[in-house]
Amino acid sequence: MALKDAIKNGKLAYPNRLVNVSNAPEGTRPNDTSIEPISALYYEEIGKYASNVFDAEIQGLNGDDWYAWTSVRLRSSDVINPTTGDHLDNTWQKILIIDRKIDYVPIGAYVKYNGAIWIVFNPSDVAATSGTAIVERCNTTYNQYDYYNNVIKTPMAYAKGLELAGAPYYSEYMALPSGYTHVTLQLNDNTKEIHNNTRLILGNTAYAFHGLVNFSNEYTMDDNSCHIIRSDIRTTEVIPDDDMENRIASGFSQKLTIGIVANQSMGINSVQGLKIRAYRNGERILPDTEHPFDYTVVSSDEEVIKIEKHEDGEYYAHAYSLGTAILTATLVQNPNISTQFEMEVKESIDNLEPEVVEHQKVVEFIGDFPDVMSVFDTKSITASVTVNGEILDDEVFFSFTGANINSYSAEVNGHTVVITAYVPDTVPLTITAYSGDLSVIRNIQIMGF
Repeated sequence: MALKDAIKNGKLAYPNRLVNVSNAPEGTRPNDTSIEPISALYYEEIGKYASNVFDAEIQGLNGDDWYAWTSVRLRSSDVINPTTGDHLDNTWQKILIIDRKIDYVPIGAYVKYNGAIWIVFNPSDVAATSGTAIVERCNTTYNQYDYYNNVIKTPMAYAKGLELAGAPYYSEYMALPSGYTHVTLQLNDNTKEIHNNTRLILGNTAYAFHGLVNFSNEYTMDDNSCHIIRSDIRTTEVIPDDDMENRIASGFSQKLTIGIVANQSMGINSVQGLKIRAYRNGERILPDTEHPFDYTVVSSDEEVIKIEKHEDGEYYAHAYSLGTAILTATLVQNPNISTQFEMEVKESIDNLEPEVVEHQKVVEFIGDFPDVMSVFDTKSITASVTVNGEILDDEVFFSFTGANINSYSAEVNGHTVVITAYVPDTVPLTITAYSGDLSVIRNIQIMGF
């Protein structure tokens, strides 16, 4: 209804009169659908020409999928401190949706506009004529790997960084100042496993969540109405497993690699099947219904070796001429993960011993590894870099986390560490052996007598 028609027909209300909206929760909608507020009509028809109007996308408006994005037009303005009258910095904004059918913007929804992602911190739509809210600008991200080692970045807002004098935090190796900052991010499938003491990397510093609140329902009895996480994060120690490039805490302990299993030699006109396997920290993982593994395989020289994918889904190498070709397998679910395998075509391999090579370099613990140790037990643990079971001379390092530092001692000598248990601990001792970007992790539970 045009503004003039509304005035002419008397279908107007005072500016603070609520309107019926389709996206508001059941039981919260006003019953009078014949009255429309004059300020909403004015805003929709005239306000859209303001200079601070943006095309935006917002979550929380789709009843079938809360996290789906809806395109809207909105007006954004500074937030003013009601006590001092000062404008807050651009970390905070007030938004107003240019659609009088939308007067409800849920807490925790992300909003994309003006080159940034914002999170709805506090809806202020009581007695409003359109959907309004206070939003906080997300100025960093919480990074993590998904199952296939794709980097997942969740927008996060931080504010009020403080350094608490005289209260150092004693880590395993050093004393750190107890600096902390407040953060806000969305509760979703990527963040639902965050809990107190979950570590994260911001810049070149490690932090851990403390005082986590991920249970604040927007509607008291509806547990599904919580979509926001509020927490403090406190500085903690960077460990060797932290992937500082991708800013993922303990990222190297989640390393996913793939390898090709095949004969390195083939005869002309012969065919052989290729087996492609996936590994997590050097241990083979098998695909399942929830997490399949699909690959593409190409040859560097198809005149020497051509790769074909058969109906059974397996790849086969066809040898056509003498020479050498490099086979490259790539994980479809993460194209950044690939492996190469050199294969040679000879006149005949009838007199050659078939040699199956699994082109996979890993770090592994050699010999027995104790899952449990009693007080005053001493165990020697050795780790090495291997290729197809052959031990290499590559340097290996160790790191120790989990159990209290007073519950054990660790003496490292080259590829071997001697662990002595002193005090029982409910938290297992986590030992990480690593070399470059390769690592393997095992736990030891220290028990009493």
